[in-house]
Amino acid sequence: VQRGMKVTLPRAEGNVSQTQNIRIVITATDELLLDGRTSLPQDALIDAVVLRHNTLNLPVIIAADRQAHAGITLELMATLRARGIEKVTYQVDKQK
Repeated sequence: VQRGMKVTLPRAEGNVSQTQNIRIVITATDELLLDGRTSLPQDALIDAVVLRHNTLNLPVIIAADRQAHAGITLELMATLRARGIEKVTYQVDKQK
């Protein structure tokens, strides 16, 4: 169970993944949290995620609050992919 900052995710259809991953949370105030707990500046967060990914080969999931600015999320995804992380996905709530 991962505990940390609560965010309101967007909704979409699809299956929920239950595998291990590296989780980045973007709060409604655009704060970046590693695994939903540790607040980091963007550069430090990216370095930590790249190191963990390269060591453990885990996928990266970004969970951004609906109120977070889309530009931060898109920039983060693009930067992670440019740093060699191919497995970057965006977490959403399952549509009801």
